[in-house]
Amino acid sequence: MVSKIAELKKKKKSTFFPKDKSLYFRLLFYFLLLLIPIVIIGLVTYVNSAKMIKNDFQEKISFNMEAASDTIDLYIRSAQETGVGFFNDESIQMYLVPRDMQTPLIRAGLWRIPRIIQRNENIVGGFADSIFVYVDNDVVYVRDGLNEFDTFFNQIHSYEDYNVGFWEKTSESKQYIQLLPKTIVKEKSLGVQKAVVPLVLRSQVLKHNITIVIDIDVNSIEETLRGNSVFNSTAFIVVDDNNQLIYDSHGFFEQLRSRFEDDVNRDKEANHDILKLDGTDYILSSIKSDLYGWRYYAITPYSELSNLTIGILQMTVALSIFFIILGVILSFIFSYNIYDPIKKIKDTIYQKNELLEMSGNENIQMDELDMIGLFIRSLVDNNLQYKEKFDLYTNEYVEYSLFSLLKGHKLSDKTTLEETLVDEFNFVNEQYICCSIFFDFKKYFYEDIHEAERLYVLNEIKKVLQGVLSDFLPVYVVNYRQNIYVCIFSIENNEYNEALTEGLKHILSLFRNDEQYFTITMGISRSFNDINDLRTSFNEAMTAISKRSKDESFQIISADNISMSDKFIYTFFDEQKLLNCLKSGDPCNVDGLIDEIFEKNIQSEASYAHIVQLAKELQNLGVRFLAERGQDIEAIESAFLDPDADAKEELNFSVDVYDIKQKIKEFFHHIIDLSGIQFNSRQGNLVSMIMQYIDENYMKDLSLELIADEMGVTAKYVSRVFKENAGMLLTDYINEIRINKAKELLRDTVMKVQDIGQQVGIDNRTTFLRVFKKVEGVSPTEYRAIFKNNGE
Repeated sequence: MVSKIAELKKKKKSTFFPKDKSLYFRLLFYFLLLLIPIVIIGLVTYVNSAKMIKNDFQEKISFNMEAASDTIDLYIRSAQETGVGFFNDESIQMYLVPRDMQTPLIRAGLWRIPRIIQRNENIVGGFADSIFVYVDNDVVYVRDGLNEFDTFFNQIHSYEDYNVGFWEKTSESKQYIQLLPKTIVKEKSLGVQKAVVPLVLRSQVLKHNITIVIDIDVNSIEETLRGNSVFNSTAFIVVDDNNQLIYDSHGFFEQLRSRFEDDVNRDKEANHDILKLDGTDYILSSIKSDLYGWRYYAITPYSELSNLTIGILQMTVALSIFFIILGVILSFIFSYNIYDPIKKIKDTIYQKNELLEMSGNENIQMDELDMIGLFIRSLVDNNLQYKEKFDLYTNEYVEYSLFSLLKGHKLSDKTTLEETLVDEFNFVNEQYICCSIFFDFKKYFYEDIHEAERLYVLNEIKKVLQGVLSDFLPVYVVNYRQNIYVCIFSIENNEYNEALTEGLKHILSLFRNDEQYFTITMGISRSFNDINDLRTSFNEAMTAISKRSKDESFQIISADNISMSDKFIYTFFDEQKLLNCLKSGDPCNVDGLIDEIFEKNIQSEASYAHIVQLAKELQNLGVRFLAERGQDIEAIESAFLDPDADAKEELNFSVDVYDIKQKIKEFFHHIIDLSGIQFNSRQGNLVSMIMQYIDENYMKDLSLELIADEMGVTAKYVSRVFKENAGMLLTDYINEIRINKAKELLRDTVMKVQDIGQQVGIDNRTTFLRVFKKVEGVSPTEYRAIFKNNGE
């Protein structure tokens, strides 16, 4: 047997623990796999960075082109406004007329025109080359004076593309403004020639057509484009709205003419394309002017963009290589350091065979890591199962403990409950508060809803209350009975009103649409510090509910504004009267006496719990009455009592005090029916009158004859009727009344014993001592001492 076990261990050892370092290299391989994301991240980083650089590259070119376009538009607009100002000049309007209409006065003022032209040239001198004006085909006015029309355009200021005939026709045009295509103008007197864009403005002054021509210097356009260029290698092309060339820095216009013709109808938004010119890749960026329709093209070598992205690529590759090398080194280190712990875990699992059995796979061959993983999963599963059981037991413990506290029991070890409430239900605050929620189900709830659905609703109400109220305050909900839910809240320093009220109102809003099935009353107690005081707090909440208005379907009542007494009023006289009424079988007197007893307690503001205790006392009286008469009490217990409920429990009673009173009346009526006593109204009334007379005159010298005289019957009849109906002798009843009154005086006053005897109608001290000891079993002095000791 030992050899088989050794062989089995050897077999398992060879399965799980190979002699080579396969486990170590497997761990190393897993760590090295983690380096793959570094390569992927590096690649993604480079692609995104290159894309961002390209977008930034294009945005910069577009922005600078737009700035250059706006600047050139500003130049032309300034020239246009200068021309308009020229037309509006008073001297121009007065003196600039055709030669054949000039008077001597006008000729005397012609010297003003060159000065005005000179002044306007100074305004546009930064971008305009020259200005000249003519009003007919005879004379041209310039800053230096006037020239003959033909001489000016043929010899002084000749345009390569516009001859004298062109300018003669231009003066007759009705077009207000005209921006001519670029041309070369030759200043023969200076021996220079320049590329210009003539801006022609026409206006009619005193019925004369005046033409002013402002030559926009193409060099200023070039300087503006270059000044806003991102790269020195960028080439620029500017064409007008008729696709006529205005400026071409590198001679690419002819190669791109067809492309430009396709762009005629494009809007101002920048466009970017990649094209090849003379075997070189370029990025073509274009933008259109809003004002005059010129289109601007920037042709940038693609190598400029490549130079920017190469730097990003180099940095990305360098960082990736660095992290890969670092990752390889760390992989070796981590694999080496983690190998021994994993091997020890494996050895532990193998040595403790029950751990393998726990996973249920002790006979399955697997590698080391799979075995460890399976073992860990089994531990996790066992832990989850344990946690579920722990939560279940915790809830059962909390439920049982709180239910016991609600019944009035005290916990000898309240610390465990308090710690559980803190750990599991976040009861971290210093104080508690109790809120009872009463669902008063209507008949439609039982008629319209099937039994299975009703059970589901009743089971879900607690979950709804717990889930909703926990969003406002830490809370635990106890299903105290089928239609009463007790919510225990954790609060801090009485700062609960807003959150608690908001939570309860939210609950009412959720159920408001179900008003046809039930009404809801919520009673809120005062706060308390000791969890053992939960019964008192619950009593306050139930007392608040008992004050509800039946006219309102949904209401929240706080115990803060309700006065409550911590006792109920039920004297020996009340008990004797009830017994006498039961013995006489008089249900009317029973009802009246119960009304009187309950009314006294309502007026004294007895709490709900004390009203319930009063009802229990009355029930016990009825049960004792039946038992003394030898009646079977099982019928009354099954109909009105819960034999499993203790003396402090109120499971049998409604939350309404008047409903409790009515149930007690029904209870006593049932006792009268079970006892079989036939009520004699005449005798019953006589006994009641005798009792009332004794209650009012016990302090006097009462005798059978005196009472008979007061009742108008014989002494013998009084004795017999009283004995038959009250179950005791008349003298015994008188003594009990007197002794009970004497007990009150012994408890509540410091009167002497002899004086007390005289006060209750027994003048002889010896007789008083004898009667008191017969009834109570102790002397008056001993009774007072016992009461005093118990009170202290």
